[in-house]
Amino acid sequence: MRKPPNGIGRQETTHSQQIFSDEQKDVIAYFFMRLSNIYLSEYRRQLPDIESERMAKRENGKFLCGYNREQINKGCDWIHQQKRDNENNWQFLDIDRCIGAIKQANTVKACHKISNVAKELPLLKADPESAAGSRQGLKELFA
Repeated sequence: MRKPPNGIGRQETTHSQQIFSDEQKDVIAYFFMRLSNIYLSEYRRQLPDIESERMAKRENGKFLCGYNREQINKGCDWIHQQKRDNENNWQFLDIDRCIGAIKQANTVKACHKISNVAKELPLLKADPESAAGSRQGLKELFA
């Protein structure tokens, strides 16, 4: 069996550590501090010592570097609300799922906004006697 070329089938690994800036370290530390406050005993059960916590920070830090404290706070507030409401197994700590929640909490959902063009359109009343009347009203509207 032949070995697949790099980039296909498996990730290429390096032995060098990723170096984080001070701002990135602050964001990573803030995220894990918020998780420890939300999950308390579950956090200590999964990350019992400093070494395992340090390894988890290094492993997941690269996914957190694109966010700032406010964005992480927004996502963690949502996670905390889900945990309080007993929603969808948020009782158990899953770091990857928490990072995904931060991403979702900071995604702009533009489909809920009404455009300015739609707000300016007048309401057309239906003319049950004549379909031509409604067509004429549309022609006048867009003429």
